[in-house]
Amino acid sequence: MIERVENLGDHRLFGVLIDDLNIFIKTTRSDIKEKDTVSISPQWEQAHWFERYTGKRI
Repeated sequence: MIERVENLGDHRLFGVLIDDLNIFIKTTRSDIKEKDTVSISPQWEQAHWFERYTGKRI
């Protein structure tokens, strides 16, 4: 379920909570809103990973 939506001009960030993992999805879609349920198929080669406590990119 979409927990958070941030409009950043030409794209949006959607925050999704899966178990205890926060995932942010960057997209150009504008039809998704908070509390929507979505299916995702990550493109892992384009993923960015961050350390949970420091926020630094891994």
